[in-house]
Amino acid sequence: MLLLEFLFLYHIERGDYDDSCRKQVVGNSEIKSLADGMMEWNVGKTDALTVSAVGPKNALVTRPIVPASVIDVSGELITSSPFVRNLGIIFDSNLKMDKHIDDLVRRGYYHIRRIGKIRKYLDRDTTARLVVAFVLSLLDNGNSLLSGLLECQIKRLQLVQNSAARLVNRTPMADHIMPQLKALHWLPVQARIDFKVATLAFRCVHGLAPSYLAELVSLQVPRRSGLRSQADDLKLVVPPVRRETRGERAFSSYAPRIWNDLPLSLRSLSSLSSFRSQLKTYLFKLAFK
Repeated sequence: MLLLEFLFLYHIERGDYDDSCRKQVVGNSEIKSLADGMMEWNVGKTDALTVSAVGPKNALVTRPIVPASVIDVSGELITSSPFVRNLGIIFDSNLKMDKHIDDLVRRGYYHIRRIGKIRKYLDRDTTARLVVAFVLSLLDNGNSLLSGLLECQIKRLQLVQNSAARLVNRTPMADHIMPQLKALHWLPVQARIDFKVATLAFRCVHGLAPSYLAELVSLQVPRRSGLRSQADDLKLVVPPVRRETRGERAFSSYAPRIWNDLPLSLRSLSSLSSFRSQLKTYLFKLAFK
């Protein structure tokens, strides 16, 4: 008998949330196939998350706007949680990513303090390698999901990167941080997010991305032949969005806007390695101009 710890079931329920729809039955066919394969459902490690299509009217509201619901999965009752962890990313019912950012900030400062305790025994290059391995890798993991967040949320992550740079360079708090980031050749947090999204857009354009991403974007097609200018080459369609707060954060909207803002010389590249190299140079110049 195999113990199943990870299974992701997606259920879309349209309409208002009220008492009549707080209990739902999902995944019977999936669970039946698992039972036939001699797998056992691990209820103790199962979480459910109910996400509303409508966000809070106030962008700063962090409390859940969706009431807790009970989901019946093959006879097992699972109560939805205000947030769940998936592949190291914490999702909340408002999709504001506040809980995930809290976790990143806590873990980032933890590693900075730990490295700081042995900083006097390390040279600058060794310290930089440790910080990249333990702090920057943390900020970069899944950072494309942070695209379009409020500036105040990104600033919290930027403060973590700033502290890491001060640790490497032994920079006093009174000194301006941008020259320190530039000396380390580190892109700021927002630029790192845009770098990831632009790279994913490149993969979509050149058929290197998974189908579930590639189908979210499409190249612009001229309305009439001969009217397409060179500047419009390899641009992506920016779909209209119903809700600016969430719609513009979607990959289908954010990725085309980031991609279309790139110069034609970048969008025309066919090599992924060359694109990544020149994209970093381009974003680096924008960040430190």
